[in-house]
Amino acid sequence: MPAKPLLLPPALKKGDTIGIVSPGRWMPADELAMTASRLQKMGYEVYVHPQNATQHHQYAGNMEQRADAIEDMFHDPEIDAIVCAKGGTGSLWLLDILDYELIARHPKIFCGFSDITALLNGIHKKTGLVTFHGPMLHNLRPTKPDALTWGHWEGVLSGDMTPLVLTKAEHAISPYISGTATGRLVGGNLCLLSHLIGTATDFNTDGCILFIEDECEALYSIDRFILHLKRAGKLDKIKGLIVGEFTDIPPATIPYGFSIEEMVHDALGDMDIPVVTNVPCGHGKTIITLPVGAEVELGVDPDAMTLRLTEPVVRKALAQTRAAG
Repeated sequence: MPAKPLLLPPALKKGDTIGIVSPGRWMPADELAMTASRLQKMGYEVYVHPQNATQHHQYAGNMEQRADAIEDMFHDPEIDAIVCAKGGTGSLWLLDILDYELIARHPKIFCGFSDITALLNGIHKKTGLVTFHGPMLHNLRPTKPDALTWGHWEGVLSGDMTPLVLTKAEHAISPYISGTATGRLVGGNLCLLSHLIGTATDFNTDGCILFIEDECEALYSIDRFILHLKRAGKLDKIKGLIVGEFTDIPPATIPYGFSIEEMVHDALGDMDIPVVTNVPCGHGKTIITLPVGAEVELGVDPDAMTLRLTEPVVRKALAQTRAAG
């Protein structure tokens, strides 16, 4: 099936109303209120959909209630952007019941990560809408929210196209293979990506910059997931690879021996593409915002990684565009 034309959501600006939904796990009311208030202090209005308070076992409502909430937020003209409360599990159940035509008619910023990977890729495939792999309400729990996380989030969602530069010394990234490549970003949580393969919301990596991350997975499971990508042909035609942090690996699996870098090396073979590992785009303290479906230029050298947007990822209002010009 040919790719849908790229669809850009309106840019986020101060004073906009952000709608909060929980596509997966339920989040306690006091935690929702506290984190929503921090988003308000950043200069945004916040609407917490009633679905967030619904509890069905570990989920925030049954699958119909969770899908309906997402559709409500896209349809509601008072909502300017949508941020997920948290991930966990459950988003896969929504992929076959969402009204993608409604979403396409009302394009908006949709942001989350981890389990939300399923929705980011599913919505992009079905509608062409650029979605955003970035922080959620859950990530506003710390007393002092990480400055790079939320600064980069605001920049990308507002239409700032300043290149992101992460250095080896300051950000502990690990440049693996130097080089420069341009392609559309695709990726997310490695486990969720693996579960999308062979389904109606499978993802195409040909000519793309792929990014992966995960948490709480045993090293042997990570090895299997990476090998699954390889055997499914998902690595054959990628232009570059961003390997995020793999956090909270169960200590009992460490004797497995192979490092993430070794797994990547074995999977890529002699492919000559830029590769960087330990990038803060997952479950660590810092989470950069990556627009799924947008074209970027990835640059990797021995000391740094540079990620440059080569096209807008949000649609600015006419007045904003004129002012910028």
